[in-house]
Amino acid sequence: MTYELQPVGKNYDMVIFDGDVVQGTWAIVIANTKVLNFVYSNIASHADGDEFTIPLVIGKGTYDLHLVYTKDDNQGKLDVLIDSTVVINQLDTYDAATQSNQIHEETNVAIGGGLHTLHFRVNGKNAASSNHVMRLQMISFRKVA
Repeated sequence: MTYELQPVGKNYDMVIFDGDVVQGTWAIVIANTKVLNFVYSNIASHADGDEFTIPLVIGKGTYDLHLVYTKDDNQGKLDVLIDSTVVINQLDTYDAATQSNQIHEETNVAIGGGLHTLHFRVNGKNAASSNHVMRLQMISFRKVA
């Protein structure tokens, strides 16, 4: 398994999903309607609690996080944690119609420098959703302080 931290401009880093599966079946799915032409998804297992982790080496500072994901009628809610700290809590990725390339911004996230673990975990679902599917494309960190 490989992990790539991609510099994409001054003060930006981007994590390419290729993590360690904690629960469920996660895979890269080619999807040409997506900003990076793929999604990282639990489409084969799609259960509450499905989770994967990615190691992250990052400098100490305050960051704005940008998560690119898909909304759909079968999507769950997402938690994103850095180590054991929740930074995105139950992001509802449900929509009655498919909405590609959605961006969620989490501002002013303080991160200590060094090695951390990013956790991406399905945590429930909208009452209108038919399942717990998750389709993620990218998370970026923009240092603001």
